[in-house]
Amino acid sequence: MAKVLVIRLSSFGDVAMLVPVISSVAAKYPQDRFSVMTRKAFAPLFENLGFNINVIPLDINKRHKGIKGLFRVLRRVLVMGFTHVADEHDVLRSKVLRVFFKLSGCKVACIDKGRKEKKNAVANKVLNPPLKPTIQRYMDVFDQLGFPAAMTFNNFFDFIPRDFSRLNSIVKEKKGKWIGVAPFSKHRGKIYPLEKMEKVVELLSKESDTTVFLLGSGKEEHKVLSAWTAKYSNIVNPTGRLNLENEMLLISYMDIVLSMDSANMHLASLVQV
Repeated sequence: MAKVLVIRLSSFGDVAMLVPVISSVAAKYPQDRFSVMTRKAFAPLFENLGFNINVIPLDINKRHKGIKGLFRVLRRVLVMGFTHVADEHDVLRSKVLRVFFKLSGCKVACIDKGRKEKKNAVANKVLNPPLKPTIQRYMDVFDQLGFPAAMTFNNFFDFIPRDFSRLNSIVKEKKGKWIGVAPFSKHRGKIYPLEKMEKVVELLSKESDTTVFLLGSGKEEHKVLSAWTAKYSNIVNPTGRLNLENEMLLISYMDIVLSMDSANMHLASLVQV
């Protein structure tokens, strides 16, 4: 039986894209065990994917921060008997872990992020050949380790039953069309101007038999979304009221999600919306 450590700590979108990959690989190799090392906040993405997948959650901001935190992680994982390491991140922290595991005799593989190709594409404005998708880059790492697999992941809620009652604090039943709007992104350049997005929300709120759900996180985003909710009808703002798994549950009932390049885009993709 192989024991595989899979490392991907951030960012949210990149971690979310690992979900269908690890699910597909673990499903093909049920005799082996896969442990995903990621941020504690992202752990729910992997906790119910399969009997042979577990999570090693890290508190990067406190207990596992800096050099001391890194050595805490090393002390924990080096005795767990891993035979293979899939570094799907390739940052300083994961590079240090790779070195120690290599010295201990583990088979190690690392993602090729295609930095040179991406830099050339930006500089020359030419995409020939096309850049390899991140998900394929993740799969390539498992190929190198000897775990080739086809993509078989379908929907996050194939693994756990959907229970609408968990949304009772937000909404009691589904009526008409549900539209999710996620107007924010971590990077400002990815955000459609908010004054224009507000106009979009206003127009959508006037559609008959339609409810608009505003998706965001954090105090500043909540402030903006609360203001829009107060101004327009048929708007629901669940910001800060649902954990990650329940937010995915809410999105799974939506008919469409209008999103920036943001976490909610990836959550919607995982539930086939």
